[in-house]
Amino acid sequence: MSPTPISISRAVPADIVNLVTIRRAAYATDRLHALGLPSPMTPSQKQAYLYCQLATMEIRFTLSNRYYFKAVDSSSGKTVGFSCWNALEGDSKGAEGGEGPVMPSLPGFVDSKVFDEIGKKFKEAKERIVGGRGDFWYLQAMIVSPSHQKRGMGTQLLKHGLRELVDRDGLDCYLEASEVAARLYERNGFVP
Repeated sequence: MSPTPISISRAVPADIVNLVTIRRAAYATDRLHALGLPSPMTPSQKQAYLYCQLATMEIRFTLSNRYYFKAVDSSSGKTVGFSCWNALEGDSKGAEGGEGPVMPSLPGFVDSKVFDEIGKKFKEAKERIVGGRGDFWYLQAMIVSPSHQKRGMGTQLLKHGLRELVDRDGLDCYLEASEVAARLYERNGFVP
């Protein structure tokens, strides 16, 4: 299948609801993202978790080192994917500098120990690979709506971020990937 024509641009705070909606749809059946959450979730739990995700992304948009790019389907005009890139230098600084913001607490029904353990494993892997370096871009997330997956959007988003950030700054790039997503990154020159 040929790639879907898309336009990629910097996302803005007005895009947050669309980005969180895409994230939720893409991760709806992902086992890793379901860990620590009740199954099934009640409607009120889903709503509380949605509010937490929205509040978290709103805060992340204020960070001076965070770049969100959105992919818009050229035929429909709808946002159908996004990527989030972090420059580790100044990672905890807000848009005005100084101390970083406090992230919202997870709802009480979420087993935060599970998320903490997953985060710890990702952090340990990153330390093994890049050590204490801060001179690289970190692709924190790249998410495409399930209805638009397998159409080349992930590759287009990846190449856009590499060109606009990584290549521009002459730095390396670090990312973490699921087994399914790893194939996309390997096709584009990343090594496990």
